[in-house]
Amino acid sequence: QSNMAALMQQTKKQRKLHIGNLQPGSGLTGPILKTFVAGVMQQLALTVKPGDPISETFVAEGGKYAFVEFRTVQEATNALSLTGVELYGRPIKI
Repeated sequence: QSNMAALMQQTKKQRKLHIGNLQPGSGLTGPILKTFVAGVMQQLALTVKPGDPISETFVAEGGKYAFVEFRTVQEATNALSLTGVELYGRPIKI
């Protein structure tokens, strides 16, 4: 178990992505973003195993940008292809 925790810490930067061009004042929250991104990834078969691909989300105050941390480096890499997907009428930038 400690090996897994060490691996997660070592790969944290590779598993965390910045999400930009979000609609300010849209009411976007971490749970909403997590559900949206996970759902799109599952629809597009971008996950590498069953279950939630996201381990953590952070939405900046004002909602202009966010960070999403994925459970694997591969899923974070796959999520790069979500650039341009619309959320609240705006194409997100990753």
